[in-house]
Amino acid sequence: MNRKFYHNAIKFQANLFFKYKSYVALSFLGDLAIPIIINVLFIVGVISKDTSYSIPKIIIYVVLTNVLFTVTMTDMENRISYDIRSYQLAYKLLSPISPLRNYIVNDLAIKLVKTLTFYVPFLVVIAFFERVSVMTILLTVISILIACSIGYSISFIIGTLSFWLTEIWGISAIKNLVIAAFSGTIFPLYILPEHVQSIIYKTPFPYISYVPTSILMGEHTYINAWNTILTGCLWSFALLVLSKVLWNIGIKKYESVGV
Repeated sequence: MNRKFYHNAIKFQANLFFKYKSYVALSFLGDLAIPIIINVLFIVGVISKDTSYSIPKIIIYVVLTNVLFTVTMTDMENRISYDIRSYQLAYKLLSPISPLRNYIVNDLAIKLVKTLTFYVPFLVVIAFFERVSVMTILLTVISILIACSIGYSISFIIGTLSFWLTEIWGISAIKNLVIAAFSGTIFPLYILPEHVQSIIYKTPFPYISYVPTSILMGEHTYINAWNTILTGCLWSFALLVLSKVLWNIGIKKYESVGV
């Protein structure tokens, strides 16, 4: 049953995504092309007079970090919030598929379709021209999985706040802005002073896109990469536990007709 559910979710999202060519084009422009162009122009404009930075390297960084940010981040909290406020959650609780699995699988299904369509070609081309080693690719894949776990956990935690709050759109907007800044998507974290970098590294945000990007670009030794990944694992575990605790408390509080 689980395998059929996963297969149907991917098939449905793929059919929906490719139904209109204009949607595919607009999705590519909105999710990837326009953010990359804006960030490249911004960063190049800011540091163009500083000869200590390589412009081609900055451009590759911006492309990679935007691709990885799009892959690892989600706005799943909006669907969770809607279901809680509209009592749709009541019906999902009665379904044989748990609400949590429903949210994650459907979101990952469309992410998988977009990743195979848009993002994998970017990563393959860059990995080929940068002559990335097999070990670096392995470390990058592991760091991306951790990044997805962190991104989804943060989104899920914000979504569960709807058990207690009427609206979460403001919190969601702040989340997107904070993560975009401190994950290194808007600008590379290495241009910041070292003491500022050390503070940001104590948060889960760099592990969402900056760490996978820097590992793929060979900015870490293997030992340093493994240590960084371990820290990301700790953040991932802590956020998963917190999201589970909040969900369980919220479900107990949840009141709906027929539940």
